[in-house]
Amino acid sequence: MLFDNVAFAEQLVKCQKSVKNTLLRVLSIVGFLVLFIGISIVMSMFMTGDLSTWRNFIGGVIAVVGVFGVYMAFRYTDLEYEYSFLDGDMDVIKIYGKSRRKKYFSFSASSVSAVGRLDEKNRSAYSGDFVKKYDVTSGAPGTDKWFVALANDTGRRMLMVFEPNEKMLEAMRRSVNKRLFLD
Repeated sequence: MLFDNVAFAEQLVKCQKSVKNTLLRVLSIVGFLVLFIGISIVMSMFMTGDLSTWRNFIGGVIAVVGVFGVYMAFRYTDLEYEYSFLDGDMDVIKIYGKSRRKKYFSFSASSVSAVGRLDEKNRSAYSGDFVKKYDVTSGAPGTDKWFVALANDTGRRMLMVFEPNEKMLEAMRRSVNKRLFLD
């Protein structure tokens, strides 16, 4: 077959809802209600007579903007990561609200200095001074987390923590130098 030697794997990881995200959702709803009720009270006190038409219009605009703000808060707190590995190149894409995709991080197998399970045995490989750390895990406790230590084009060290499945690890083993795997 033509593509037998191609190392390819894709994986989708859904992030757990954190306390921060839940708090943001609740605060967006409460903030909208407080703002809407407060502005409605103030407008009803000062806009009477001929200005009541404007009061209704402004109230409608505030309601639409507020509902849109709550919708955006819910959308951006629903997060997933997609890992795509193809012949030594890995892309990590952030997916907001199951629809908006944004490329978050990429690397090539040639820039990898170590790959291993995130545990005490490999602590020396993933601890230290990294310029940038990417945590692209689900945030769920008890999951099998791995790390990739690498250097970017300028030689600065970076670290990515992720949750690969067996297919992803096998594709990486086929492309990344085997001596760099610390498992």
